[in-house]
Formats: sequence, structure tokens, C-alpha cells
Amino acid sequence: MSAAKSPQDAKLSGVQPDITLFVYGKLKEGFSDHRKFAAQLKQKRGTAQTSASYPLAVPKQPQCFDPECHMVHKDPHLIPWEGKGCGPIRGEVFVVSKEGLRLLDEFHKVNECQGLYQRVAVEVVVSTGEQKQRNLMAQTYASSNSKAVEAKVKKRLWEYIEEYTKELDAG
Repeated sequence: MSAAKSPQDAKLSGVQPDITLFVYGKLKEGFSDHRKFAAQLKQKRGTAQTSASYPLAVPKQPQCFDPECHMVHKDPHLIPWEGKGCGPIRGEVFVVSKEGLRLLDEFHKVNECQGLYQRVAVEVVVSTGEQKQRNLMAQTYASSNSKAVEAKVKKRLWEYIEEYTKELDAG
């Protein structure tokens, strides 16, 4: 049996094509969660930014909700409100397998009652390093409770940021 050559061929053959994933926080290269998922994030397509503005929020005080994590940091939450926020969100684009995406979804507690994230599609502009850019659709992790994040910002417990940096990752 030959390998599928296009997404349509893959659909017909039952093989799932790889997924384009936009990461803007701790999954970026050199950040704390990238090391944990290096095998899933090994195929980088380039740096990118969302084509539209989105709010990006972090807690003002470092914290961690993951009992297996021994760090305190400021987890970023993209709020899926297109056209709002400080501007486009900067990050990186990776190609991941369906199994890799399943592991990342499990880590982000997607589809769980108390999960903090949901996976959504966003349009991104990818730069490949040779001043070439192209738009494509990618999956990303966004806040599963945008209203709660907004309420924390209003109470000044969280703040909106333009980009998630290594300083925020370190706490």
C-alpha cells in the first residue's frame, strides 16, 4: 500500500494527515514545556503570528496548576476573541502527528470538565526565514473560560501582554 500523497488521498485511505499547530507560550522552542514535548514538536515550520489580534493574558503572580510541575510560572491564555487585544500573537508553528496532538491535548486537559484550555483554529502568518511569508490555518490552545480570565484581568489579578517571554516562563 502506498503512502497518501494529499489530504484528500489521506482522507480516502483512512490515514490522518499531520496537523499544523501554532504555539505562543511554554511550548515554544527554549521554553519549559517544549523540552517535555520535543518529540512531538520536532518538525518546526517557522516563526509566526496570528493574522488577527487576540487578547493574551497571564497571572500577575507566578503559579502552576499542574501537580507534576515543580516550577511556578505565568501560564499564558489566548482568549479566542478575534479582533480584540494588543495585537497579533507571536509564536511558532509546528507540524504534529495525530498521536502527538492527542498527547498535547491530554497535557492541556482539552475536553475535560476542569480543563483550562480548548483547541481552536486560527489563521497565522508563517515566516520561513528567507523573508517568505504565507498564511495558513493552524490549531492552537486557547482559554476554555474566557469570561473567568477577563474577570481576573478586571480584578487586576491577571494582565494582558503582547508576547509570552522567557522571563514570564521562569516566573
